[in-house]
Amino acid sequence: MTAFRTTAFGGMIPRLSYRLLPDNAARLAANCNVVSGELLPMRGSKSVVDFTSAADSILSMFRPDDTHWFAWPTEFVQMARGQIQGETRFYYTGDGVPKVTTIALGTPVQASGAPAAARTLGIPNPVPAPTVSHSGGVGAAVTRYYCYTFYSDWNEESGPSPVSAIVTGKVDGTWAISAMDDLPPNSGSITAATHASGVVTITTSANNYLRAGDVVQITGVVGMTDLNNIFTVSSVVDATHYKVALTTAQTYTSGGTWTRQSPWGTCTKRLYRTSGTVADFQLVKDALTGTTYDDTLTDALIPGDSLISTTWEPPQENMIGLVSLPGGVMAGYYDKTIYLCEPYQHHAWPNAAGYRYKTDQPIVGLAVYDNNIVAATEGAPYILSGYEPGSMSITKHKIPYPCLSRGSVVSVSDGIVYSTRNGMARVTLAGTEIFTDPIFSKENWYAMSPTTIRCAFTGTRLLIFATAPTPLTYILNISDGGPMVLTYNQASCAYADESTGYAYFGLGKSIYEFDSFDGIPQMQDWWSKEFVLAKPENVGAAKVDYDDAYTAEVEAVIAARRAEIVAANAILIESGKGLGCVGANAVNAVCVNGSKLDMLPENTVSITFLFYAAGMLMGQRTVTSTDPFRLPDGYKSDRFSFRVLANTKVQAVVIANTVKGLATA
Repeated sequence: MTAFRTTAFGGMIPRLSYRLLPDNAARLAANCNVVSGELLPMRGSKSVVDFTSAADSILSMFRPDDTHWFAWPTEFVQMARGQIQGETRFYYTGDGVPKVTTIALGTPVQASGAPAAARTLGIPNPVPAPTVSHSGGVGAAVTRYYCYTFYSDWNEESGPSPVSAIVTGKVDGTWAISAMDDLPPNSGSITAATHASGVVTITTSANNYLRAGDVVQITGVVGMTDLNNIFTVSSVVDATHYKVALTTAQTYTSGGTWTRQSPWGTCTKRLYRTSGTVADFQLVKDALTGTTYDDTLTDALIPGDSLISTTWEPPQENMIGLVSLPGGVMAGYYDKTIYLCEPYQHHAWPNAAGYRYKTDQPIVGLAVYDNNIVAATEGAPYILSGYEPGSMSITKHKIPYPCLSRGSVVSVSDGIVYSTRNGMARVTLAGTEIFTDPIFSKENWYAMSPTTIRCAFTGTRLLIFATAPTPLTYILNISDGGPMVLTYNQASCAYADESTGYAYFGLGKSIYEFDSFDGIPQMQDWWSKEFVLAKPENVGAAKVDYDDAYTAEVEAVIAARRAEIVAANAILIESGKGLGCVGANAVNAVCVNGSKLDMLPENTVSITFLFYAAGMLMGQRTVTSTDPFRLPDGYKSDRFSFRVLANTKVQAVVIANTVKGLATA
């Protein structure tokens, strides 16, 4: 007598044929959670923020705190939380030059969701060296060098200016410092503009401290009025000349101002000198704002702090892929170079040995686990390991698993994962493997368009948002590559919040919380393997064990959602915009005589059981109790499968030839 009991429901293994699946595996496991062995319905997604006035869809996002969101209509903007005591700052790349913002600066956000305002990350190094002359004094002769730095209102220091010429004078004399540059400007005057071959070269009245990628607004130009617009600086000629892309037949006459869209911080200057026999530069005076200063201080009177920013620079203007490590270090990359900042000095990115590391193939994305940075490249992955950026070790893994999608590169419990041609690669200190190989064949995986995959990791679940062959979200248990289930979500970007462990995705102009506790139970769809019998039989009875009522918490969630939909539908009905009558809507916006009203979610338990023989649907039944029920007769088959559609917990499915036989399963 044939009798089967399924009590430990598993996930999907697409690489295996339906017949060869383990007995508890599924050919389809959708909208369900099978980690416990029981079938639990996933919750629906919850809308957490809508940028309805945005011109474009959300392609990147970050949650800085419990009440705010940042979002961008640009792919792969990466934001990292600062590790500096005091006001929390948020650093990001991928939206022009690297930037930094705060809640106070960045909110309320722009219509697109981007921060309302941000500063350019870093403090520029002064361009001209100071000039030094000496007079007076009767004390001992001493030889000195001078230099100066810019120092921001956020306690960020630049690298030093070029060093002055050597000057010898009396220790108690007057050392006149001049020719220090003005503080880094965020706007200035234009004195000339010339056009050639689609590029305009602009001359400014003073050192402008602009870099390629900076965005400037130009106003007030006479003659070449095409310049009065917003431009991205394409290249810099020298300290007073920069270029923008513009084709114009106009000729510059006079006037004009330029203004940075992301300003440098407000700065003062710090003056340093070598002191007596001390070789390093020591602080003489801070909070300077002018271009001159008379130094009359003896060595005993100066503050004497040593200059520590000798190699500091702002980050590369084209740096992207910002990530944060323990110990106050941040990293980014461009092309084949990984850049590291000075610990706890997120504005300072030294151009020095140990702070820049090379790969032999272009980098696609960075991710961090423990004290390791993994660079997924167009070839083999690299690992940077260590605690101090000046003494990290770099290792190239032997097996080339080229990364196909920057949005798939995420940190997991013991390494990082990313999308390749053959599946999801996992990189750890032990090596690299295609950890999805037991689940997906190469053909299965490549059919999912791995170049478009986006991922998020929530601490236990890896969410793989795929676009092909249809938009789906695959959910994997990262510890063993399974069990795998799916849900019918589509997403333009994905994000996991470290502070909550929740996963979010962007779609259109909205951000949603994935599988939210505030979401209503989804209709789960679990379809068994194809069981093969020794000979054709009539399988004639079945039984489903399930929870026949919702908990009070779930009932409250459903009631709240139903009330919300009823209220929204009432507004549509009252406005006359809820129906699909001719003339009421744009063509193809809604079916004729259709409706824009939302359907109310079920507020009762619903279970449907389907039975298949030799691949054909033989019977379908709405289950209303845990009592046994009969399946269709009049046929025999040696192949069968079953399917359960349920919005409640399912503990077991029992199938046998007869009702009496159910007891033997």
